[in-house]
Amino acid sequence: MDCGLSGNFLELDYEKYGFLAQHSWWSHLWRLLSMYGVTLQLFSECYYPLPRKHDVGLMNILVERGLFAPAELIRINRVRHFKGFLVLSELTHCDGITLRKEYLSEDRIQSFEEHHRYPIERPTASDFGLWRTALFTVFSTTSTLYRPLGKYLRHPPLPHEWLYSSSNDILFRRSSAPSSSVAIYVKSPSASVSRRNAVQFTFSCTAVDPPVATHYASVTSLTDSSVTVHSFAPVPSPPQFYLFKKSLTPLKITQCGIDFPLTTMARVHDGSYMPQLTSQACSCHGSCAFVLYCSSTDKRAIGSFAEESENADNYRGEWLGSIGALQVLLAVISTTSVSLDAIPPVHAHCDNMGVINHNQNLTRSLPEKQAQADLIRLCREYRRRLGFSIESCTT
Repeated sequence: MDCGLSGNFLELDYEKYGFLAQHSWWSHLWRLLSMYGVTLQLFSECYYPLPRKHDVGLMNILVERGLFAPAELIRINRVRHFKGFLVLSELTHCDGITLRKEYLSEDRIQSFEEHHRYPIERPTASDFGLWRTALFTVFSTTSTLYRPLGKYLRHPPLPHEWLYSSSNDILFRRSSAPSSSVAIYVKSPSASVSRRNAVQFTFSCTAVDPPVATHYASVTSLTDSSVTVHSFAPVPSPPQFYLFKKSLTPLKITQCGIDFPLTTMARVHDGSYMPQLTSQACSCHGSCAFVLYCSSTDKRAIGSFAEESENADNYRGEWLGSIGALQVLLAVISTTSVSLDAIPPVHAHCDNMGVINHNQNLTRSLPEKQAQADLIRLCREYRRRLGFSIESCTT
């Protein structure tokens, strides 16, 4: 947030980018890593998630192009702090190409303190002038990017206020109040708009249960009774799962999607070993299956996949089942707004005491020759990322 650089800033050249960092322990570490040519990789949670394809930090672009002196880039970064954003997708409308006009003003955009922490800044009038000059080195004189952004890969860190449901052909606005009510707008087919492709919607009612959103929406004008939409962008689809490079089959989820509450969920997993199905003399097949079950709705999701590995055996299959279920849970959490604090411990049922014992003590050191140590460590990492407890027990 401080430097305005996307990705792992510790892998960038400190001599080139380091002037953007405030004096801190991190800046010292960055300087030493760059000086001695050491690469430090961080957990994925430490990176700012890029919402769109081809997305990148604004400061990455400006430093790379070399059009501004370091002192000028520090002033530009000061305005970026004031505006409260990091990457290009936050600057543009849903079309991924048009600059949002509010970023040219000298006003703050919206309240962002709940989501990210930026240094408190008070830019001067000359800072804003330099800021606008810098923006138009990235955007054309018609306020469009020279290279459009791609589709949304994940939900943006700052939720969209306006959403669209293509199945109902309605636009709705999230309420800022604690309640879940939304303002519903319907399309105005007879309305005339000056901008090509712009669509006008008229206020209809307020609803407690919002419809399922299929698109994000960017709004350019708003009155008490109508709103003009600039553009739409499809909401990202749930990710597809490919757990291992040597997976014989992709992860398959059958029976239903996970639309049940995580607060009443249990999971069961199992594995198997089938050497007779191998296609190569040096490797064998292992497979697994798992079930995520909701006790309050009686819904379930069933997943399975197979792996080809030289280390395949029954024990590895048991761990594959545990990891498959954890992968799905991580994906669900990454694409929903569920509160992790509200999730009680999830019961995980397994018939292998080795898997149960390891899952009950995530900090215990592994022996040097621990069987299937790669999967045990991977399972531990996924457990740490989840943010809620899992209680392992026998089936």
